[in-house]
Amino acid sequence: MKSNIFISLIMLSLNLGIFAGYFPENPTTTELFPDVIKISDDLYVGKVRENFYLAMERIDASNIDMWKNYAQKQETAVRRGYSNLSLDGIGHFILVLDQFREGIIKPSNELWVAYASNKPVTKKTDLNLDAPLKNPSIEMFVTVISSPEALLTSHMGISRTVENFIALEKEPPTAIKHPYQSVDLHSFAAKVMKIRDPRKKYMLTAPAIAMRNILIKRMPPNSVFVGDDLYQKRIEAAENDPMTLLGERELRVKANETPTEREERLQSVTQKDYKRNDIKEKFSWLKTNPPRIIRTNGKEKTFLIQNPDRTPLVTFDQSSPIYQFIFTEPYRDKGILLPYILIDLDMLAKAGGLVPLTSYPLEKILHLLENVETPLNTLDLLGNAIKMGLEEYYFEAILIAQQAVKNQDPDVRIKGLDLFGKLVEKGCGHQEASDAALQAMNSTNNDEKAAAKLLMKKLP
Repeated sequence: MKSNIFISLIMLSLNLGIFAGYFPENPTTTELFPDVIKISDDLYVGKVRENFYLAMERIDASNIDMWKNYAQKQETAVRRGYSNLSLDGIGHFILVLDQFREGIIKPSNELWVAYASNKPVTKKTDLNLDAPLKNPSIEMFVTVISSPEALLTSHMGISRTVENFIALEKEPPTAIKHPYQSVDLHSFAAKVMKIRDPRKKYMLTAPAIAMRNILIKRMPPNSVFVGDDLYQKRIEAAENDPMTLLGERELRVKANETPTEREERLQSVTQKDYKRNDIKEKFSWLKTNPPRIIRTNGKEKTFLIQNPDRTPLVTFDQSSPIYQFIFTEPYRDKGILLPYILIDLDMLAKAGGLVPLTSYPLEKILHLLENVETPLNTLDLLGNAIKMGLEEYYFEAILIAQQAVKNQDPDVRIKGLDLFGKLVEKGCGHQEASDAALQAMNSTNNDEKAAAKLLMKKLP
C-alpha cells in the first residue's frame, strides 16, 4: 500500500504541473541544501511558501547599473515621502554597488544580490526602470559578498522595497506580510554561499540596531557573536565607569560653567549615553557570548577570527586580497553603537526553511516522498490535490492525514489537521477528521489546538 501511495503521489506531482514551465529543462538541485535550485552558475532560487520566493543572482557588468538605478529610484521614493523606510539599508546597498563598480572593492570578489519576490523567479531579473515603483514583485533585497577563497561572507544593505511597504500599509493590505522575511532572506544567502563553498564559516556584518536584534532573537544560542575584543573592553569600561563614554567635546569645560554645573551636565549626558548604547544589556550578553573577532596586538586593521570554540580560524589584515572587502567603507563597524556581528554560517543557513518544488526530476520526487520522517512536502502536495477536487487521491489523503496527526512533530500534526479540513470541505473523511480533532484538543501545543478548533467548525 505504501509504495502504491508513493507512486500515486509521484504521478500527482507530475500531473498537477504546479511549477510547469517554472525552470529550464534541466535545473540542478544541490546535495547540501536540496531545496535550493541552481538555475545557472549566476542564479539560485527557492520557495518558502506560496507568494514567497527567494533568489540570488550574481552581479556583473550586465546588471550592476540596473540594480544601482533601481536602488536609487527606491531611495528617491523614500525621500519624497512614499514610505517611512530607513534610508540606511538602501544607502549601503548603493554604496556597495558603487565601490564594486569603481574597483574599490576588488573585482576578484563575488558580489551578489539576494531578494525576496512574490512571484517565482526563473531567470536573472529584468527590472522596469522607466518609472519608479514599477516592480511590485520584489519585496526585499540585500547585497551578498565574498571571495572564492574566503572563509567569511558578508550581507550589507538590506531593505524592504517601497512597493511592498505601500502594499502592506493599504487597508486592506494588497500584499502578504511574511514574518521574519529578512531572516529567511539572510538564511537563503547563507545556503547559497555554503553550497558554493562548504568551508565558509561565518557571515560578518555591521547591521542596523533593528536588524541586529532580529538576528539575535531568531538565531540559536552560541551562533551570534557581537563586536570584537576592543568593543568588549569599551563595554566593560563603560559598565564600570559610564564616564568613559564621554568624548572630548562633552568633557570640555563650557564658558562660565561652574564645577557643580559641569558635574551635573556630565552626569546627565552620561546617563543618556549609557541608556542609548544599551551598555547594561551588551555587558550581560558579552559575559556569556564573548566576541570571536580579535584585533591582534590591539591593531584595529588586523583581524584574528576564532572558531565558535575560540580556537583560531584565520588571521588577515587590509593587505589581504581575499578579505579586502571587509576594510572598505560599507563593511566597517560604527563603534559601540553599530558593532560587527559574526554569525555561524551553518546555523544561519538552517535558520530559514524552504519547501521542495514539484518540478524536481522524478528520482528527486521519489527521494523526497520516501523521506517521510518530516512529510510536510507530501501533505502540501496532497492538500493541493484535494483543493483541486482530484477525487482519486481522497482515500490516500485520509490515510496519510491519519498518520500525520500522530507524528511527533507538531508542525506535521497541524498539517495533518489542515489536510483533514480540506477533505471535510469536499464531503469526505468526516469520522476520521472528527477523531483527529478530538485527539488534538488534548494537545499542549496552542497552535495545534487552534487547528483542531478550526477543523471542528468545518465538521457537519
